[in-house]
Formats: sequence, structure tokens, C-alpha cells
Amino acid sequence: MNNQRRRKYTASRSSLIMALVICAAAALTVALLFFDSHFICVNGTAYGSDTKFIDLRGARTIDVGRLCNIKGLEKLDLRDSLLTEEQADRLRENLPGCEVLWSVPIAGQLADSDAVELELKNPSEEDFALLRFFDNLETVNVSDCELYDYMQELSSGDNSWKLVWTVPIGGREYKSTTVSIKLPDATAEDIDQLRYLPNLDAVEMSGCEEYEKIMEFAESRPDCAVNWTVDVLGQQVSSRETELDLSGTKISDVSELEKNLAYLPKLERLILCDCGLSNETLHELNQRQESIKVVWRVYFGKWSLRTDATAFSTQQPEKPSYKLVDDEVRVLKYCTDLEMLDLGHQALTSVEPFADLTNLKVLILADNRISDISPLYKLTKMEYFEMFINRIDDISVVQYMPNLTDVNFCWNRISDPSPLYDHEHLERVWMCGGQMSGATKQEFMAQQPDVIFDLYSTYGSTNGSWRTCKNFGKIREGFRQHNGMNDYHW
Repeated sequence: MNNQRRRKYTASRSSLIMALVICAAAALTVALLFFDSHFICVNGTAYGSDTKFIDLRGARTIDVGRLCNIKGLEKLDLRDSLLTEEQADRLRENLPGCEVLWSVPIAGQLADSDAVELELKNPSEEDFALLRFFDNLETVNVSDCELYDYMQELSSGDNSWKLVWTVPIGGREYKSTTVSIKLPDATAEDIDQLRYLPNLDAVEMSGCEEYEKIMEFAESRPDCAVNWTVDVLGQQVSSRETELDLSGTKISDVSELEKNLAYLPKLERLILCDCGLSNETLHELNQRQESIKVVWRVYFGKWSLRTDATAFSTQQPEKPSYKLVDDEVRVLKYCTDLEMLDLGHQALTSVEPFADLTNLKVLILADNRISDISPLYKLTKMEYFEMFINRIDDISVVQYMPNLTDVNFCWNRISDPSPLYDHEHLERVWMCGGQMSGATKQEFMAQQPDVIFDLYSTYGSTNGSWRTCKNFGKIREGFRQHNGMNDYHW
């Protein structure tokens, strides 16, 4: 009986214990479920799912997976912890609204990811990639790094920070922010290094003779004012010069001169008057120089003239009686800038020396011995043509001179003025003393009714209104003032 009761009691007690165990397990399960839904355990500490800030500085291990589940985190401090680059990327990806602070291993040092400025010595490309973890970064100062092309490309990107590096040039370190530099003793290597200073706007290299390298750099950086000097026949010439006057300097080696001219890219005019070189040599030099006009002085008879002169007249008081001949004036072919030329009252028989002076507007060859003016067909800018007292019988060349306003062919052998019939700008035509008839005059006037046509002047070749009209007044003033030639009998 007692044994039976004891067995029943034991069974009941076992059932009760079992029930209690089951209840406890259920309660624990419920508790765990509740804990897991409201708390996350990281490194032995439970954090509520709404936790805003966690400080795990100095932690040796970090459960990144659990941290990624705390979606409400706004700041996570993992400085001085053993966090890897991959773990940091995972945290940033899963917690986009959280500021993750950690100690970034970069260029042989640990730098806090909230740093505003970094000092990096000899960083690698992998180190530069770590800059993405520095959200507050403003300036990165780099030294002892030769990844210049990479850094220039990086600095030109869309970054929130400024990258500054140093470049060794001429025994000194220059920051990439340098805007001007003086290198009088620059080597070729120094000049090569300049390309790694992107902010340069002025480089002074006077004294440096690495001209090829300098020119190469200057051409690659049109935004930078590069200046240097070149020794030209003992004269230090700045690369900024547009005109160089070496007049009076005796030159024996034109090739050496030309070599140095190549290093003066802005030079436009080279003056070589009385340098001991022949006209032919100087002309050939001028032809070879595409961007430089070579100017020299030519000598003829009792006169001389620079080849860039725009006006010349023999009507000068100190030389009243000398008469030029053809061979003497041939040198004027080099004076291609001439616009006004007066060689009247000489002993010329040919106009060949003037055939290529295509800028001429005024040509006076009166009182010479000229019979053929056909070589002047290239002078299309001609306006004033004075040829009285010569031996001309054909003026058909004037058809190539559509701008003519004033023509004087008095005392020649002309019988046909028809080449002038279609000229629209003609104002005055003097042809007295020739071989034209009254009928010819009537024909001319029918073709050019508004032109003053003098066929029977009793006043000679230049009297009447020829020397008193407004056009002649302008010409007189032009001869007086062009190139300072104010001593003419004009």
C-alpha cells in the first residue's frame, strides 16, 4: 500500500518537475526571443536595437555582423581596434547613416578616420585608395612620393579634399601649389620635373641653356608664362622679345645665329643693318625665317634705305644732282614694304627692280628713259602713277591697277588711253604732249565723263591742278612723315 502510494507520489513529482522544466524552457525561449528582438550582444555587451552610439575603442575582436544589425546606430567608435579595410567597407555599406570612426592603417601609420588633415610619407596607390574612409578630410600633404602622374590625376578628380605633394627641383622641394619659380641653373632633369607642378603660372629660367627642354616645357604649358634668355652674338635676349636689333654687329656665321633664333619663339623682327653680310645672304635668311622678318639696310648710289621702309624719295636737298641708273636701284627689290616710291628725274630705263613691290600705292618714275611698264602688272594696289617724260607707248598694264585715281603720262608716246576706260576710281588723267588726237579725248570723255582729262595743258607736265589737288597733298604729307623722312623737297 505504502509502496503504491510512494510510486504515485514519485510519478506525480516527476510530472510536476517535467512540467516545470517545460515551462522554464518555454519561458527562457520567450525571454530569448524577446531579447533577440530588442537587444544585440556585441563583444559581451547587450545593446538595444535603438542604440545610437557604441564605443568599442581598443577592441581586439569585433563582431561586424552583429554591429550591422543595429540599424539605428548613428556613431560607432572603433578607434585603436583591430578593424580591417574589408570590415570597414562592410560597416559603411550596411550602416549608411552611421559615422564609423576607426584607426586607418595608411602609409605606415594609423590615422583617425575623422581627421581633417593628413601627412603621408611615400604613400602607395593602395594607401591613396584608403582616403575614402576619411569623410571630414580637407587636405592631404604628401612627401617623398614619385607617383606624380597618379597624384595629378587624383587631384583633378571630384574630391572633397585637396591633395598637395612635393617635387624635388634644383636641390629644393617645391609644393604642387607653387605658382612661380626661378631656376637660373636648371638642368634638363629639373625642367622635366616642372610638369608635376600643375599650378605654375610663371617660370623664370634666365641663365639656363637647356633650350630644347625649355621650349618643350613652354609648348606643353601655354597657360604658364615661361621666360628664358638666349645668348645671341654676345647679347642676352629675353624669350619675350618681339624685336631684336643687332645692327653694327659683325656676323660671320649665319648658321649659329639661326640656331639661336629658333629659341626665341616670340621674335617677329630681326634688324641686321651693317652687319657685314651681303644682300643675297640676308634675303635668303629672311626667306628661311617663317615667323621672323629680317630687316637690313641696302645701299644704292648716294642713298641707303632699310628694307622695312614704307616710303622713299630721291628728292633730298643734300643730293640734288646725282642720277641713279638701273643697276643701282636693283637692291630696292628687297624693300617689299614700300608703299610710296619716288625715283623721278633719274637715268632709269627699266621698271624690273620694282615689279615685285606689291604694296606700292604711289609710284613716281617721271623724267627717266623708260619705254616698257608691262612688268608692273603685280602692283594691284596702285593709286597714284606718275610717269611723265618717258618713252612709253603702251599703258595696257594699268588694267591690273583697278584702284588708280591719278595718272600722269604726259610727254610720252601714248596714242591709246582705252586701258583706263573701265577704271571706277579715276579722278585725274594727264596726257599732254603725247600722240593722242582731239577725237581720242572725246572718246575718253565719253567713257569717263567725271574724270578730269588734260590733253592740251600749256602748263607742262605737273602744272595746272596736278600739284594742287587733295590727293597730291596727301602724298606730299606721306613722304614727309613716313619713317621720319622729313627732309624731302616735297
